[in-house]
Amino acid sequence: MTIAIFKLYANKIGGTEKAVQSLVSILNQNRYANECYAAVDVKEVQNSDDKCITLYNCESFLKKNKLKFYINYYLFLFHNIQKKQLVISTDIATSSLLMLANLMRFTRLNIICWEHYPFEKNSRIWQKIFKCLIFLNKKSVIVCNS
Repeated sequence: MTIAIFKLYANKIGGTEKAVQSLVSILNQNRYANECYAAVDVKEVQNSDDKCITLYNCESFLKKNKLKFYINYYLFLFHNIQKKQLVISTDIATSSLLMLANLMRFTRLNIICWEHYPFEKNSRIWQKIFKCLIFLNKKSVIVCNS
């Protein structure tokens, strides 16, 4: 079984990036196969994460057209979860898009929403989408800290 880890940004300075790197190293030490995916490579860190598969190489596309960005990100997620059984996501937007993509699958997908930012402080739009999709996703196991 391959564990897929999805994050919004790759090579960014911050706590989420360090936590994901720690998680990947723990999984590697215990010989769990894992793949890391990111929507945007922001290139804040000099030594780039070569093992992370990214959708975009710069952050400017996200700022230009958010709707088009999220549609492309959804398609990226949908394509990359097809043969996965366990998925870990690091933000509520990615978790919501993963749950939406899972509605189109025929097999069960286990989703771990590993969001360290308080649920109440996230965007109200993503809060409502997340709650609605949890209600609709009967064939998934969704674990989150909120």
